Amino acid sequence: MITEQKSRTKTEKAMYTIEFCHIYTDKEFSQAQVNSIKFLKDITKAWDFAYETVILFDNYNVGPDVISNDVFFEELKNHNILPDFWALEKDLIKYAPILLDAVVVPKIKRQYENYIANKQYYPCSFLTSIWYLLRLGYIKDTHSVMRSMNSESQFVPCERVINILANDFMDVERKVIKLINATQFKDASDRIQDLFYQTSGAAAGKTLA
Repeated sequence: MITEQKSRTKTEKAMYTIEFCHIYTDKEFSQAQVNSIKFLKDITKAWDFAYETVILFDNYNVGPDVISNDVFFEELKNHNILPDFWALEKDLIKYAPILLDAVVVPKIKRQYENYIANKQYYPCSFLTSIWYLLRLGYIKDTHSVMRSMNSESQFVPCERVINILANDFMDVERKVIKLINATQFKDASDRIQDLFYQTSGAAAGKTLA
């Protein structure tokens, strides 16, 4: 039986969206994802409020696809869980101009502008910031990058975001908060909570800038 979350109406705002099972599309489903699923199940056992789960497929600045969305979801079914919504990291680029325009600290804005111009791609901290601001509703999902597992469900921004991540991502998350604090959306940083679990190699080979 697939795990069910506390339900809400179509227009009701969930208290939390919980990200779990972050995966690179050039990697196999692994123990890192299993650990994330276990963490999610453990922390939600005692929760009595509305939440929804989300997954971000990291398909930007990685190698050729190794795992497809369908295969990944089959793996999740084997663990009796599916997300409410999911997205592709590459799609977040559509909102890059919005975030860049929102940066109000000149030094940090120049740093990101120079990085993007020199590297010709967006750093992980930049796209992750978009991901969190999108879930919180600071950036409107006008391009419908949030995809539902249920065709009748529509994504509604939440009050707070929780991110279940391998501890490999701690440095990236610090950069995310620093960037968001440098924008006109800086109050969003108080509505973001990271929960880290121990694993090895979850971010191996990825440019975590």
